[in-house]
Amino acid sequence: MRCYFHRDAESVGVCCHCHRAVCVRCAKYDGHGVFCPEHNEKTYSLSFTRHYLMAIELAREAAAKGMRTMDVIESLEKQMKEFSSR
Repeated sequence: MRCYFHRDAESVGVCCHCHRAVCVRCAKYDGHGVFCPEHNEKTYSLSFTRHYLMAIELAREAAAKGMRTMDVIESLEKQMKEFSSR
């Protein structure tokens, strides 16, 4: 099967969202599935939203415990590194 975006390239997977065949240049894996270039941006935007919501929750917890801002930042950085290494 050929890549939907690069007709000269063999596909290596299928987009989880639109089911288009994608080649190695197009395929983006987010830890949950393969996405084409068009749907990859949406995936990153969802990933950013998850991180943003984690940051807000962490800030709320820290404020309730009387933690310093730097402690919150260090904790968030650690969680983001763990999340991105998956």
